Amino acid sequence: MKKEKITRKKLTEELNKISQDGISTDTMHLKKDMCAQFSDPDEWIREYVVNAYDAKANLCEIWGEENSKETTIFVKDNGHGMDRQGMHDFFTIYRSRKKGGPRRAIGMFGIGKMSIAAIPCQTKFFVQTSTGAECWEVETGSLLEEKPIRLNKVSQVPEHGTLFAITFKKKEKLINVLKKLHGILRKYTRYLPLDTYVCFPEDKENKKEEYKERIGEEWSADTELFGHSTNFISEGNEFEIILGIGPASHEIYQNRVFISDQYNLLTHDLTNSFNLPNLRIRVDSLDLELPFGRHCLSNEDVLIPLVRHLRKNVFPDYFELLIKNWQAGRLRDSGPKISRIEEMVVELIMFWPHLEASWGNFPVFNIFDHKKVSLAGLEKMVTETGNIYLAETENTGVDYSFFDGPVLTIDQPAYSLNFLKKYFQKELVNLSLNDVVIEAPSTSCPPLTEQDLKFEEGLGIDLEVVKENLDSNFGWDRNTSSESGSIGKSKIDFDDIPREIKDASNDFRKLTWKVNYLVGKDGKTPCKTHRFIVNNDTVILNLYHPDVKKLVKLSLKAPKLAAHWAVAMCLTEDNRILSHLSSERREDLLLLDVMTRVEFREGTGGKKSYDELNRLKRSMWKLLKDHEFDFSKN
Repeated sequence: MKKEKITRKKLTEELNKISQDGISTDTMHLKKDMCAQFSDPDEWIREYVVNAYDAKANLCEIWGEENSKETTIFVKDNGHGMDRQGMHDFFTIYRSRKKGGPRRAIGMFGIGKMSIAAIPCQTKFFVQTSTGAECWEVETGSLLEEKPIRLNKVSQVPEHGTLFAITFKKKEKLINVLKKLHGILRKYTRYLPLDTYVCFPEDKENKKEEYKERIGEEWSADTELFGHSTNFISEGNEFEIILGIGPASHEIYQNRVFISDQYNLLTHDLTNSFNLPNLRIRVDSLDLELPFGRHCLSNEDVLIPLVRHLRKNVFPDYFELLIKNWQAGRLRDSGPKISRIEEMVVELIMFWPHLEASWGNFPVFNIFDHKKVSLAGLEKMVTETGNIYLAETENTGVDYSFFDGPVLTIDQPAYSLNFLKKYFQKELVNLSLNDVVIEAPSTSCPPLTEQDLKFEEGLGIDLEVVKENLDSNFGWDRNTSSESGSIGKSKIDFDDIPREIKDASNDFRKLTWKVNYLVGKDGKTPCKTHRFIVNNDTVILNLYHPDVKKLVKLSLKAPKLAAHWAVAMCLTEDNRILSHLSSERREDLLLLDVMTRVEFREGTGGKKSYDELNRLKRSMWKLLKDHEFDFSKN
């Protein structure tokens, strides 16, 4: 298709026509798009109460009338009213002459009046306004219509104030409409310094007469449980902050009008966010920018310094105040108060388990003897005793007083048991498990003898001893004779030991070896079923078990042999010890253990064949595997 050639003359004519007629817009679509910004059509009531406040009213009343087809809601205030220019501006989009200065007015664009058009099936609109010197009124249909709006002057001028009457097709009873509007005002304007009343009609079904309900609360830290207020200025933006204890909420306001609770004011800037229970935060700022619907912020970036200041400074200081209230005894007389703070503490230490923080020192966990301890207190107890116990679910008749570590009760603040199990994973013994075997508390077992302690000292593998034996004490003839008759001799150096065995030996040296009396989960009943138990990096041989008793007895005559058999017994029976080792490597590791313990006689010239050592290892291995202990022989 051939394009039409535009001449200079034709272009000039078109531009002149546009200049004369002006550029027109589709105002109907513009109005509909603006109304769509209000998530709830009933939120129009918020805009009209806010307008009353902007007009310096101190009283605003809302009531209604209904017939079979229509419902009309009236909003009346005693503000300064509007003159002729004010009425003209009211019906002009983006025109709003707010009296009282921009810092007092709520919103920027003067489009709140258009929220009426968002009401489905809005059919009539009436307004009468008086400045005390002049009075004007308008009556029209739907605000989405394109009909001209006629402004009429009222000759008899009433006192200053404004009355709105908004009519829409009836969908439900008037009392239900007023209850919805009341709920919206409670949410958005309860802190607005304006006496607002919703007047409810007679309710014959529930036998209620006409009555009024006032909407309004004082904006003060005194209205919160353990309330605390502070101010914060960042990059010229001012914020007023109020904290308290109660149902968790993070609310943002502008000039005491609720804007949003969708922002987490403690972790908004963090990737891993969490919700802290029972903390109430209110923030008010005139430096917030709002979109048409006023349900969020246009300038969310201003929250970043606020959130960081709250998390790093305001909240820790506030929690210090809670600690002082607790120390002064103001929290102990109220179960609900203390339980809310305990839930908060548990959540805090799950995400910020800093013992130096104030919440790390708040007593929240229940232990036997009817005491509560903090996370820092538990950490100190476990460091001193090495153990922490979790009581049985059914613990009737169990005496935990002689246990050598703190015993946690099953009754703990919500979610805290899982946290404690994870936090004290290495030290915690769960007494609810059926097969629990534990070290006997010091108050319920015989004392360790001198021989028990000497036997304990000989356990384990010392790689440095192996190296010393190989390098200094003797040279090994590695007799590699075979069926072919070839013979070769070489000195085995420490470096000839495979790297994996060296690493395993280094890991093995990190184990702690102990002897003690093992008991059942009641802390008293001697255990005779377990030769030993493994508790993380500690191997504990059971002095109640007959085989271990024989090893201790053997150690009087052959301490190195007894220690070697004890080590080999543990390695063969429990694969959790150095679980990364194969069976072959475990045998090699035991060979190293033999090297640390076997004594060499002068008759061999300080030399012993490698094959002989392997034969010794295999015979000892078989003996240990078969558990053919006969300690009565040398």
